[in-house]
Order: sequence, then structure tokens, then C-alpha cells
Amino acid sequence: MENHSFQADAKQILRLVTHSIYSDREIFLRELLSNASDALDKARFISLKEGNYRLVEEPKIRISFNEEAKTITIEDDGVGMTREEVIENLGTIAQSGTKKFMEGLETGSKLESLIGQFGVGFYSAFMVADNVTVDTLSINGDAKAVRWESDGTEGYSLGESDKETRGTRIILFLRDDAAEFVDAYKIKQIAQKHSGFVQWPIFLNEERLNEKKALWSRNPDEVTEEEYNEFYKHITGDHQEPLAHVHFSMEGQINFSAVLFIPKKTQFTIGQYELQSGSQVVPKTRTSIGTR
Repeated sequence: MENHSFQADAKQILRLVTHSIYSDREIFLRELLSNASDALDKARFISLKEGNYRLVEEPKIRISFNEEAKTITIEDDGVGMTREEVIENLGTIAQSGTKKFMEGLETGSKLESLIGQFGVGFYSAFMVADNVTVDTLSINGDAKAVRWESDGTEGYSLGESDKETRGTRIILFLRDDAAEFVDAYKIKQIAQKHSGFVQWPIFLNEERLNEKKALWSRNPDEVTEEEYNEFYKHITGDHQEPLAHVHFSMEGQINFSAVLFIPKKTQFTIGQYELQSGSQVVPKTRTSIGTR
């Protein structure tokens, strides 16, 4: 194993994340599931190109836990990472992101909202874990599996992994004060609350936790008014039904589907979240759009 120090920017973020964002610790699962979904999106895109790639027949996201060991594991069949990518993605946070993060703090923005905005989602794991292990194998057929370990303080260890299938496996060794999350009902409730509309299958043991197909990617003729209203309330927290909605698709150099909701009245609490790329819930204001 090789030991590495975090970049100075990463240290600042880690300190803020692990010591300041305790009002909504459950978002750690939202962020890790979002990252897993993004990794699957990238793998699908890359696999369309010619090359030596590791393929998976039915890609998915899997959650498991060990109550006795107090661990939670999130594993995906996504793009994975090479050794260089692990160092870049898990050992460094872009300086510009840190600057925006700090500016957000100065303007009074909520910390739990900022975490999903500037690429620091992975580090939310340290809100509940005192040690994190990442095993990853790149989709690139020539790459070797890598293991990353850290206690979220000064640095991390980097070495070889025994992972044989592409993707990333994250193991959280929970702190004593986070033992509540090692619970099937708790995990299911958080995953369905924050990641219910992720397009890739999310399984807890053998049970699928999310919708079988993202609402915005379905044919509008197949979606009921009740489903639109339920989705709107889910992503906004608004108890009222929307004034109107528009479900549309566009094709060209960029293809996407979207659902645009118009609330009945403007409230500061409406539209706190936006679903981006069909996989990530991130803070937003007033307008909520699901795209894929």
C-alpha cells in the first residue's frame, strides 16, 4: 500500500463535511447512489465505442449491510476507475469547487445543499463513517483493480484490489453514533426518498427499491396524472399539486426527455431539488426538472 496526502482543498472540504453537516446525515446515501448512477451512465456511453472494454449484461446498483460489523456497502457495475483516476477523483477536489463552496458558506447557503453542487458528494460518506474502503476496476480492459482506503483525516492509502468485475464497491465502516443506518428499513426509506427515480436498478439484497423506469423517460400517454403529481411532490416537498406540467422530448445532437412543473404559488421551500441526468438530486430553486 502507498500512502498519499490529500490536497489542501480536500482537507478543507473534509473538515467541513465531517464536522458541520450533521442536520441531514442521510444524504450520504443519496450522494453515493447518485455517483453510482453517473458511473453507469458513463459506462453505457463508453461501451458504444470500439475498444477493449469489460461488459456487464445487466448493470445495476447493489446495497448491502452487515449489522454486526456495522458496515454498509454500495456497489455498481459502472465505468470504474484506473489508478490515476482514483487519485484524481478521490484525492483532490478542484480549487474552483472549493472556492464556490466557501463562498456559499459566506452567503449563508445550507451546507447540506452545497454538498451536492460542487463535486464533494463522495466525501459525505465521512459524515457517518470513520473509515471508507473503495475497490474499483475500470471498464478499460487493460486496467488493474485498485483499492483506496481512508479515515477522512490527513490522507489515504492506495494499493491493489481483488475486485474482478468492472465498477466500484464502496464500504463504509460506520461510527458508533451512526449505527442507526445499519438497518434494512432505514436504508430502504432513504433510498426511496432520495433516489426513487434513478433510472438504473437499485437493489437491497433481492428487493428492488426504485421505479422500474424513470417517469420522464416514459411515453407521456402511459403516465397518469396521479403519477405526475406524486413525482412533483416527491422532488419538491410541496403538499399541493402543481398548477401544470409539460412532458416533452427533443432529439438532435443532444437527446433528452424532460418534465417541467409549474407550482400553484411561489414558495421558498418549493423546488429545492432538481433531478439531473436521470440520476442525481441536487439543490435548485423554484423550478424542478427531470431530464434524461
